Amino acid sequence: MCHDPNLLRCFNIKKQVSDMDYYGEIDKLLTVKEPKDKMPLLKDVLELVHTKVQWLLIDIKMDNPIRIIHEIAKVLQVEDSLDFWAGRILLGIWHDKFLQHISLSTTYARSKFLHHSQVQSLNMYLPSLYNENSFIKEAQAMGKTVLVWTVNDEDWMHWALDIGVDGVISDYPNKTMKVIHEKPGSFHWSFGKMVMMWTGKILGRIVMTWRVWKWSI
Repeated sequence: MCHDPNLLRCFNIKKQVSDMDYYGEIDKLLTVKEPKDKMPLLKDVLELVHTKVQWLLIDIKMDNPIRIIHEIAKVLQVEDSLDFWAGRILLGIWHDKFLQHISLSTTYARSKFLHHSQVQSLNMYLPSLYNENSFIKEAQAMGKTVLVWTVNDEDWMHWALDIGVDGVISDYPNKTMKVIHEKPGSFHWSFGKMVMMWTGKILGRIVMTWRVWKWSI
């Protein structure tokens, strides 16, 4: 389980994860930052949610090979039925060729994922939801949850909750829980915030278009 394609940021080693064996190489490494820890396998992480209430979001990037879906399924089959994991795991997927749901654009999400029977959740880039309250309501009316990523600023956490998303993905869960328990309606617009949102929304659409084109060639 690794967010980056290489080991530089977490382990200070200039090698690609895909070029190394886990056993005998990666499993010997410890993170640069405290607390020193090893890179976990998917099965190690699954043990944390196996008997707990928490659920897990597994993010699958565009540069991951298609076979990763089958490899994940093989690990999940430690249970007799994959239905066991249905309420514990969400797959965050960036292209409809993979299967399901994450997007930088509500237009792309509507056209590819909103009406897809396998899609249970839509994980959206924060600026893409600016002026998109109707999209949130439409998705929720169809029984799908709307999550927003990656929100680390408390002010934007308040905004995300004010527009009615079902969940906030953040690098700081303790900060997020603090905001959730605070008084709603604490967000106030400024000119700078509006410019940031419009810029992010436009750039998000451009990046999404480029990624889809690159992945398809």
